[in-house]
Amino acid sequence: MASIQSGDLTDGGNISGSHSNTLTVTNVSLPDAADYYVTVTDNAGSVDSATATLTVIEPIIVSQPVSVTNLAGSTVSFTVGAQGTAPVNYIWGKNGTPLSDGTTSPARPPMC
Repeated sequence: MASIQSGDLTDGGNISGSHSNTLTVTNVSLPDAADYYVTVTDNAGSVDSATATLTVIEPIIVSQPVSVTNLAGSTVSFTVGAQGTAPVNYIWGKNGTPLSDGTTSPARPPMC
């Protein structure tokens, strides 16, 4: 296994604990996806761990739409919270069919 060169991973930014028994990656994003490992050394020598793979999933839903009951003739709005790499696109669906507001066509059916 190749050794980590100075500057490859550094404490600060979103990496902390690079010289401890716990490595923490905060605010994970796509560039953080990788195979991680640790080299443990003492006076007798060194050994590399097995790799641990970080897979980053985008986009993610951070708040789901909420069900409502409305009177006929009233207006209803649904809101979803999502995070992903810009631009994040939305395609609402109804009963398994993508909706169109008349200005754009749905790119693909919603995941159900």
